[in-house]
Amino acid sequence: MNAEEILTLALILMVVGLTVVLVPLFIQLRRTLKKAEGLISRLEDELPTSVRKLGDTADELSSLSAGLNQRLTSLDQAVEQARTACDHLADTGAMIKRALAPWVVQTGSIGTGLKTFFDLLGRGKKTRKKGGDQDV
Repeated sequence: MNAEEILTLALILMVVGLTVVLVPLFIQLRRTLKKAEGLISRLEDELPTSVRKLGDTADELSSLSAGLNQRLTSLDQAVEQARTACDHLADTGAMIKRALAPWVVQTGSIGTGLKTFFDLLGRGKKTRKKGGDQDV
């Protein structure tokens, strides 16, 4: 065997080996391309419907957002009115407290004075009964 035959044999073996490796690779590549083609055709069919539904959903979210903003605005106004009413009630309570406090103190003082007076009158009667006709 001369060098030319050895190189020819090596070249043939390399071509066979390369063919053995490349044929399964091309078969797998063909399968992958078919699946990709199926996916692309399915996307072409479903994508316009999905985009339309997404647009409808966006429109619905927009209208819901507008309604929610209106309700939040009215709720904010109601809370502000309630806060104002609470402030007025607090002011009214403070005014009533300032107006009634002197009367309550005077009434309490008069009541305490009357109680003390009647207690003293009652003690005088009790000591007379115990001690006879003695005055205290």
